[in-house]
Amino acid sequence: MEESASSGGPSLPNDAMASTSRTNTPAINPTAVGDRANGDDSDANADAASKHDENTGDNDEPESFYQAAQLANSLLWMADWEKELGKEKLRGKMRLRSRQAMIHVASTEYRLLDVETKLGELQEKLEKGRNDFKDQGREDCPVFMPALSWTPIDEFRNPDQKNDLPPIQLPAIEILYSQGSTLLHSQDNVRRDSTSGQPENQEATAKIPERVRIRSWSLLGHLEKICGETFSLAHVTSIESRPSLVLLRPFKVLFLFEQAIRDSVSKVKIEVENTMTTGNTKGTLTGAMGPFAFEWKHLLADLNLLIEVMDTALQPTYKLRQSVDDATLEDIAYPDLWHLFRVGDIITRRDANHQAFKVLGIAGGREPLATKMNVEDLQSPPIYGFAIDCMSVSYDGSFYVPRLHKFNISKFTGLKKIPALEVYPIRFDPDASAIKDQLMSNGERYLDLTRRPYSHVTFRGRTVDDTPEEIEGQVVIDVAMALRTEPDWRPPPVVNEEHLTKPDLRETFLVQACRHQSLNAEGCCGGDIAFKDQTMNIDQRNPKLKAFTEFMRPRTEGELADDLILLPNSIYGFVLRLRKWVTVQTRDLSDVAFDNDFNNLMMNEKQKQAILALVETHEKARLSPGAKKHSIGASLDLVTGKGTGLILLLHGEPGVGKTSTAECVADRTKRPLFPITCGDIGEAAMEVERNLQHNFRLAHRWGCVLLLDESDIFLAKRNKTDLRRNAVTSVFLRSLDYYAGILFLTTNRVGGIDPAFKSRIHLSVFYPRLDLDRTQKLFDVFLRKTKEEQRKSGVSTFDIKSKEISRFAKRNYRSLKKSGFNTWNGRQIRNAFQTAIALVEYDVSQMQPGDPKPSLGKKQFEVVAEGSRQFDDYLMRTLQGRDADIAIRDQWRDDTFELQELGHATPLRSELPTTKKLETKFKSAKDELSVTESDSGSDSGESGDEEENGEDRGVSVTSKAGSGRNEMEEYQQFLEFQAMKRAMEK
Repeated sequence: MEESASSGGPSLPNDAMASTSRTNTPAINPTAVGDRANGDDSDANADAASKHDENTGDNDEPESFYQAAQLANSLLWMADWEKELGKEKLRGKMRLRSRQAMIHVASTEYRLLDVETKLGELQEKLEKGRNDFKDQGREDCPVFMPALSWTPIDEFRNPDQKNDLPPIQLPAIEILYSQGSTLLHSQDNVRRDSTSGQPENQEATAKIPERVRIRSWSLLGHLEKICGETFSLAHVTSIESRPSLVLLRPFKVLFLFEQAIRDSVSKVKIEVENTMTTGNTKGTLTGAMGPFAFEWKHLLADLNLLIEVMDTALQPTYKLRQSVDDATLEDIAYPDLWHLFRVGDIITRRDANHQAFKVLGIAGGREPLATKMNVEDLQSPPIYGFAIDCMSVSYDGSFYVPRLHKFNISKFTGLKKIPALEVYPIRFDPDASAIKDQLMSNGERYLDLTRRPYSHVTFRGRTVDDTPEEIEGQVVIDVAMALRTEPDWRPPPVVNEEHLTKPDLRETFLVQACRHQSLNAEGCCGGDIAFKDQTMNIDQRNPKLKAFTEFMRPRTEGELADDLILLPNSIYGFVLRLRKWVTVQTRDLSDVAFDNDFNNLMMNEKQKQAILALVETHEKARLSPGAKKHSIGASLDLVTGKGTGLILLLHGEPGVGKTSTAECVADRTKRPLFPITCGDIGEAAMEVERNLQHNFRLAHRWGCVLLLDESDIFLAKRNKTDLRRNAVTSVFLRSLDYYAGILFLTTNRVGGIDPAFKSRIHLSVFYPRLDLDRTQKLFDVFLRKTKEEQRKSGVSTFDIKSKEISRFAKRNYRSLKKSGFNTWNGRQIRNAFQTAIALVEYDVSQMQPGDPKPSLGKKQFEVVAEGSRQFDDYLMRTLQGRDADIAIRDQWRDDTFELQELGHATPLRSELPTTKKLETKFKSAKDELSVTESDSGSDSGESGDEEENGEDRGVSVTSKAGSGRNEMEEYQQFLEFQAMKRAMEK
């Protein structure tokens, strides 16, 4: 042992052990380890220290010099070590040195394992530290001062200066007020002293709470247990940060769960009393915030503070809600709109056209607290204003389905009358009872219009489309067809909660002053956490409220008892005269007055009977059920479904009653008249076919009398050159074969129709020019209508001289006929009455006091006749002939044709006198014609009724005898034609 101690053995040089490092840390000396194992460690330690001191001075040398020195030192050490090993062998200590090396390696490994174990434990503690700290920190929640504090807005929003105070110096509940806040009830807020009449608390009248900060964790846990809502501070990692929860106006949770909060006070008192007997003063609450312990007496104190807030600061709001329940509230402030609108309420718009809606949800109504949030946290677009989602019920052609509507009330300051809001509950309207009756009436009317496949009604009013227009006329209500024709009008097939307005998360997110956490973190460093109450818009305990799915379920007519008021006040209709779909108010619809008397038609009685027989037989066959669907004659065609319609051609000069016939037939059969023109059908063959089929389908569906005016455009003769026109004619021919309804075709150019149409026409009716008798009857008809209109108006501003007007009708007819002008047709007579009435009404407007009452008589009609005569004269000179002459020349029609009795044929044009025959036959009659014209000119304009009637009877007799046209009249026409021909040749 002494030898070992004196020799010390070979030691490892420091430079060799630190060849890859510049730290020059002394290496472990195996010899020294062996010597320490034998108790000889002083020399080894001294040797290691001396070598370390020798090498510490090399740090300032250059890198290359230092590496060379290290290499030289290592070589020297190896040489010395070999010498030492030789000495050790000689001394017999090799076994001892090997044992020392093994001990050194084992010791090093043990120390490394111990370090790794401790590092793992530390890492595990760090990973689980949050939960450990969380559980340990909430074992006992902090106790705050049991006091209620009113704080100005600036101090409320900057609580940093209070975070350094101990909890017991901070109030458990703090109220933010703002000077100049909108008073909820300017009359009720001020509680006056009974003796002085002055405000009892002048300061309280000006402090309306905007926010309520609750610091008591035990109170928050208690509210979470009562309300079932999450008052969560679970993400807070340290209780020392003492975050608090802020309730925002309108303080939804304190009103929806008011009774539950008040009832819980007695339960907490019982727990406090139990602590006196059991000695256990602490309780534990579990929830989203985790389990924690609290003192029951502290919870009771904090709960009483909350009740004090409800009884004092929020008392005006409770009065407001009571006024809402009683429907006695008149004014409302913007922040309190949440109290006014409740899910299930029936609301209406602020306009004369009241429409009822049922509230489904509300959102917004508060200013956003955060201007920036992460995109992933913004679940919906921002809300500006107070958003209201509601529903109405409308017909989709099969069921009565819900329709979603969205309204928005923009922010306003001060108080506003409730009926002045964009939408408001109906019960707050001064005329609520009358409005409900009107809405129920509208609903019943809408239901009546839609329970049938279609309804034929009259509309007088203004449409409610994007481009409104005044319309008066017959319409067909057919919602199913309207939605097929106008797809944009169709409601969405399904309405679910996803379609409702999403809450704006910015309005319940408080931005923190610190920057320790992410952009969307709350509660850091003692900051506030806003209570997320966006979805608290309904009292779930109300048994009268149905589930959302029940609200949005399609209904049948029998299930509309509760929702009849929700049916719309407008409906889709097809205006027959305009051939277009419009949206009309149901209140502007009335039953059709079928006042066109078929007996007033100026046409042959036998033709009247023939038309009525065809129309009524066809109508009975259409309405007959089952096998009797068609009459016997309808099934004679070899092809099934072909030739089942009724087609009538009405031809004659303009204004003789062709269109009136179709109107009177429609009224006689109480069916809609569906007039279409060439503009509704188009020009190209494919377009014509498509539009014809569409209009034919509508007319047949509604049982209309279809009227195609000026049909000669589509009935034109085909030729070899105009293929486009030939295609249109062919399409029209094919469409007529398969039309199953009633079609009236009118034309004043019957000579230009294609021969193929003749076989497709069931009845052709010719309308001759009006004679004196029919002219007088028309004047009598319009005189009677004028008197009826005057009687309906209740004001007689002018007299009507019926006899004087009748005498004018006779004289005017005779004068025009003698002068060679066309006599007035039915349309001209109607226009003459309208103009004459306008003239006499103008005289009424120019009357002075004491002036005699104006009269409607020949004076006004003579003004009209003079203007008409001048215009006819101008056209005759311009066109070098009368309308009748031009019509014959262009082969359109023959206005001189006289209607024969049925059974007597009219001579064909080939049998009429030719030009040479006329020249030979009447050459010697020129002088006689001159004498006749002279004699006719000498007749007095005031001829008696007997002379005029005698002339008319002579014409009728000739017509009945079938003797053809008057030869003198034919020859006069021939001379005029020859003169016109010569003029054109020059």
